[in-house]
Amino acid sequence: MESHYIKIRYMKIRYMKSSNVAGTGRHGFRAIFALLTLFISGCGALTQAPVLPTLPDWESHAGQARAVENWQIIGKIAIRENNEYNSGSLNWTQQAQHYQIHIAGPLGQGAISIEGNPLLTRLNISGEGSYVTQDPERMLREQIGWTIPLDNLNYWIRGLPAPSSPHRKTLDDHHRLRELFQDDWQVRYFGYLPTATAQLPRKVIISHNLGITITLLVKQWLL
Repeated sequence: MESHYIKIRYMKIRYMKSSNVAGTGRHGFRAIFALLTLFISGCGALTQAPVLPTLPDWESHAGQARAVENWQIIGKIAIRENNEYNSGSLNWTQQAQHYQIHIAGPLGQGAISIEGNPLLTRLNISGEGSYVTQDPERMLREQIGWTIPLDNLNYWIRGLPAPSSPHRKTLDDHHRLRELFQDDWQVRYFGYLPTATAQLPRKVIISHNLGITITLLVKQWLL
């Protein structure tokens, strides 16, 4: 009798302990699941890009882009001309009319820096030296063999026609540039990136019927 009573009591205590562990496990799983849900939701909120509303017309969009005068872009550039192809990283800083463009290999000429304003431009070529000119487009053709419409590029990269000459344009469904024809160049736009103040181009392909194609891929706009 006594041994039987001890056995029953042991089984009862063991069952109670098992039940408590199981209950704690269920509550612990629910708590962990709730924490994971909050963590994932928080990550989504942190990585969410700014979303700007669609503007009612082209002039509204262009006005926002024109207001972006001080900026930096980080991305890539590729240039195809006369059956030659070069590409490299691109770091371009613009402060009003002053610009500093740095292109780093792999390029045939190594690292290249272009710094200037509408009056004077300096070209630095790694391992070769520096050149100063009032005609940067001609200098680029003579020194490194590139034809780049540098005077217009400040506008085209922001999704704007240059104000200095006539142009033709087509817009996308959001009243942004899809295609631009200006000064014998064709400029095509493939996507825009939202920033704090404007939607700015993500990828731009600039081409000329002389067999020149320039591709600009923007990874980040810093305003």
